Amino acid sequence: MNRRAFTLIELLTVIAILGILATILVPVTQAVRGQAKKGREIAGARSLVTGYILSATDNGGQLLAGYGPGPVGSFRGETVTWPTSYRYPFRLSPYLDDVFRGQLFVNEQAYFYDQIVADPSKSTSEVTYDLSLFPSFGLNQYFLGGHHEVGASHGIRPVQRIDQAADETGGLIVFLSSKWSREAEDARGYFQVTSPGFPSKWPGNYSETAPASTFGYVDPRWSGKAVAAMLGGHVELLDMRELRDMRRWALDAVQADDPEWRP
Repeated sequence: MNRRAFTLIELLTVIAILGILATILVPVTQAVRGQAKKGREIAGARSLVTGYILSATDNGGQLLAGYGPGPVGSFRGETVTWPTSYRYPFRLSPYLDDVFRGQLFVNEQAYFYDQIVADPSKSTSEVTYDLSLFPSFGLNQYFLGGHHEVGASHGIRPVQRIDQAADETGGLIVFLSSKWSREAEDARGYFQVTSPGFPSKWPGNYSETAPASTFGYVDPRWSGKAVAAMLGGHVELLDMRELRDMRRWALDAVQADDPEWRP
């Protein structure tokens, strides 16, 4: 029986076709993975702002302090203490059923969470300190809830109640995609974000290579947009142009109808 072997030309043709298919499929696969990651972050942001609103509802309408003392959660059966307790993650955790992974920590930061909590060399206080610093989302802490070190002397009048000017505050940013470092892949998260007008002004042109603090620790990691959870309970994707509008950050800017408002 005659058996016909593949010729060199036929083999090269097959290899070429496989190469073409790979160039088509790899970007598609990456795009699908990117969409899945973005979806996880949007879901996490929605959970956070829901917990934030529940916290206010349970406390007579009082918003969770942006930075400062207040009721705190626990971790591994131990109460969280200062300075960890002054940041929002552990004060908000009771309204997230104490589930951090998938809500406070998504995508790269979920792996960061896994590594931190599984590290036998770290004490509970060290673990909670790191977790309080690097959630996937930063809180608009100067203009919502209040910062115990920053107030009227700085021209800041934070929204402190969920029912305070409710018709005007629904579009204010509560949580935003954040990043501590522009270089470290495992640092896509920081506990605060700061506005384009306070405490320092953002430069005119956005730079991906600038230190994260230059642009308020905001990370527009989704094709130039950041995931934003708003006080009205909804989630948006905002680009840097939209984020430069102080009416997204501060009630005073909304009431003045001034996108360039400064304290």
